[in-house]
Amino acid sequence: MSPLYPIFNTIGSIALVLYNFLNFRKKKMILGKVSNSVIAHFDGKPKTWYGKILSSFALWTILEICIICVAQYLGVGFLNSGASRLFNTGANYFGVLYGAPFVVLLVCLLLRIDYLAQMDLITPAYPLALVFVKIACHFGCCCCGVPWENGVYNPLSRQIEFPSQFLESGVALLLFVALFVFRKRFKKGTVFPIYLMSYSAIRFFTEFTRAEPAVFLGLKTYHFLCIAGVILGVVEYILVRLHDKKQCRAS
Repeated sequence: MSPLYPIFNTIGSIALVLYNFLNFRKKKMILGKVSNSVIAHFDGKPKTWYGKILSSFALWTILEICIICVAQYLGVGFLNSGASRLFNTGANYFGVLYGAPFVVLLVCLLLRIDYLAQMDLITPAYPLALVFVKIACHFGCCCCGVPWENGVYNPLSRQIEFPSQFLESGVALLLFVALFVFRKRFKKGTVFPIYLMSYSAIRFFTEFTRAEPAVFLGLKTYHFLCIAGVILGVVEYILVRLHDKKQCRAS
C-alpha cells in the first residue's frame, strides 16, 4: 500500500469538514431549536461573561457544525466497515449511503435541527469526499479496474488496468458540482435521495469496469447494491414529497 493512500483518505475527510464550515452563513437559517432557545434565554438576561458566550450565535453554529461533521465522519467509518462485513466486500460506500442519514437524523432529533434542510446542506459533502477517497483507492490497490491494454499501470497490482478509480472520482466530482449548483432548485429534503439515486444508477454501469467477481446472472455484489440504492432513493424521495404535501395542507 502506498503512503499516499491514507493521505488522500485524510484529504477526503478534511474536504467534508471544510465544506460544512464554508457553508457557515447558511447554517443561520437552520440553527437548531435547542441552540436558539439557549441564545434567546441568555440574550434577554443582564450581560455576564458566560451569558455573552452562551448567547453567541457563532458559538452554537460552530458547535452544531462540529457535531454534524462528527456524525458524518462516524457514519462514514462505522457504516462503511459494517457494510463491508455484511456484504463480504471491501470498504463499502453503500454502507454510508444507506445508513449515515440515520446517524444525522438522530443528531438532528437530539438538537432539534431541521433534518431535511440539514441534509440538503450537507449532502454535496459526500461526493466531494468521495473524489479523494477514490483516488486513495488507486494507491491502496482496491477497487481496481479490469485488465485493459490502453489503461493505467498499477505498480501495486503490477498490471495495466482500466482507471476505474479515477473514473469514479471524476463521476463523484461531477455529482458534487451538479448538486452544489442546482441544489436550490430541488424541493426541500430531496437533495440526498436524488444523490442516492444518481450515484447508484451511474455506479451500476461503472461497476462493469471494476475487477470484481460476478455472483449472479453476470452481475456483481455492487450491482445489486446499486439497484437497492435506486429503490431506496425513490422511496425516500416519495416519502419526502408526501411529507411536504402534508405540511402544505396543515398550513
